[in-house]
Amino acid sequence: MYTDYNIGFIGAGKMALALATGLSRHINPDQIYAFSPSGKTFCSWKDIGARCSTDPSSLAVCNILVIAVKPHMFDVAIRPFTGWNKPLFVSVMAGLSIKHISSVVSSNRIVRIMTNTASAFGCACSVYAPSEKIGAGDDSTIQWFLNCVGSCEIISESNINGFTALAGSGPAYIYTILEGLADGGVLVGLSRAEATKFAAQMTMGAARVALESGKHTGQLKDAVTSPAGTTMSGIQVLEKGGIRGVLIDAVQASANRAAELSGQGKNL
Repeated sequence: MYTDYNIGFIGAGKMALALATGLSRHINPDQIYAFSPSGKTFCSWKDIGARCSTDPSSLAVCNILVIAVKPHMFDVAIRPFTGWNKPLFVSVMAGLSIKHISSVVSSNRIVRIMTNTASAFGCACSVYAPSEKIGAGDDSTIQWFLNCVGSCEIISESNINGFTALAGSGPAYIYTILEGLADGGVLVGLSRAEATKFAAQMTMGAARVALESGKHTGQLKDAVTSPAGTTMSGIQVLEKGGIRGVLIDAVQASANRAAELSGQGKNL
C-alpha cells in the first residue's frame, strides 16, 4: 500500500534531501517529488532519481507533502498548496505549531516531525506529533514514513523543542566530539583516517550497548574503568574540563533557541 505512495517535498534543502534519500531505498525514486522555486539544489535530487520541478502543481499527485522550508518563509512558500485536500501535510520546520500550520494550509491533516540527517542512512532517531484530528490511517502512514528512515516514537507537541535540542541538533554535538577524539588519536600517532574510523566505530558500539544492555550509562562507564587504569586517567581530564556541564548547557541553549523560534513562529 504505502510503497505506491507519491511523496512530495516543499523545499529541497539538506534535511529534505536526507529524508528523500532514506525513502528512496523503500519506494521507487520516481515516486519522490521535489519542489523549489529556484531549483538550485536539484542536481543532488536527480542523483537519487527524484522528480524535480519549479512548478508547485507537480506535487498534486502526492499522498504526503513534506514541508521543509525555513520557518520564516512558510507563510509565503505554502500559498500554492493552501486548500489541497488529498495530501497528509508533514512539517519538519522548527518552531511552527500545528495550530498555525493548519490555519495557513486550511487542513486538519497535519503532523509535525523532528528527525536528523541520519535519515539518509536509515538510522535516524525521529519523533512525530500529530494533529488531534488525525485518523488512524494517517497515524499509520507517518509511522511507515519515519520507520523507512530509522526509528520513531510519538511525542506531545510541547516536547518537540526538547527533542530538537537533544536529538535533532545532537548529531552536530557528536561530530564535534568525534573530531576531538580523532584529534587526540592523531596526537598519539594514529593517521587521521585511522583515528576518525576508530572513534566513529567505537561511538557506534557504545551507543548500541547503551540501547540494548538496559543498564544505566554510569554502570557502563564503570565497567570500562579499572582502578588506576588508563580510562580513569582520561575520565579525570574530562571531568576537570566540565564535559557534563558543557553538554547540558549545549542542549539547554539549543532548546532555548527552539523556544525563541516558536515565539517568532506563533507557536503554542
